[in-house]
Amino acid sequence: HSDQVSCMGCLSGCSFSNWSQNEEGTTGRRADPRSFCIQKTLQNIAHGRDIEQELMFAGHNAYRFGSDSFYANGFVPTVAQLVERILTGF
Repeated sequence: HSDQVSCMGCLSGCSFSNWSQNEEGTTGRRADPRSFCIQKTLQNIAHGRDIEQELMFAGHNAYRFGSDSFYANGFVPTVAQLVERILTGF
């Protein structure tokens, strides 16, 4: 519950909270208790928390990471490394 209270409203379509930029500051909907805050997860990882203990989401092709040598041995690229790789067409 405290995570929902601390919501920064980083994603407009987020189901985690009911935060909004309108005058009322709310969408008027109840927050979905099944959801989680990706912002909190990313902040925790960026500040040294154990990546194995954080909940993250992935797209439907996430299973491909297991066979991609770029991510071997648990390698997590920087944003610059990831963008560079994307620009090469991989």
